[in-house]
Amino acid sequence: MIPILVLTSAYLMGAPVQLQVESSLSVTKTEWRGDVGGLSALKIGLTPNEWLGIYFLGRLGLASVDERMLTLVTFGAQVWPLGRGEIAPYLRLAIAHQHEETLSVVANEPFGAVFGIGDGIRHRGGFEGGFGVDLDIWQGEGFLAYGTLSAQLAWFYDPRGPQVYAGGGAGLGLAYDL
Repeated sequence: MIPILVLTSAYLMGAPVQLQVESSLSVTKTEWRGDVGGLSALKIGLTPNEWLGIYFLGRLGLASVDERMLTLVTFGAQVWPLGRGEIAPYLRLAIAHQHEETLSVVANEPFGAVFGIGDGIRHRGGFEGGFGVDLDIWQGEGFLAYGTLSAQLAWFYDPRGPQVYAGGGAGLGLAYDL
């Protein structure tokens, strides 16, 4: 409902709406001793103006303690306080849902593990925030390619796993005027 309201209000005000697709790699560290991980991510967002975006972000990766797979899904908002320029710093905040399962569970049911419908999966809710910068690489007619550097912090209220994940990453994105 919120994405529809944002896009409708942007359309009525004559603002250009952009579709953004971004892929990135990141590393993470938790408060558990020796627990580090690596993740890949896909982010899809809509920006109704030069300072606000709504997005869906999914991450998939591995963490070292308990040799577990991490699947993170977030939905949130991103703001570019200085607007979208060649160098565009941003802040973001999202609600988060994470699945954690050992690799033995993944081996027995890989499809179910990725989509959170298998046995032995810890479902955890929380929040994720981040900051970073988008750097324009190439711009064409209604099209923009950019690089991004980010830092993120996730907190989960369920104590059956690490409650804090901190990390950073780099990626490439494409924005297209709708």
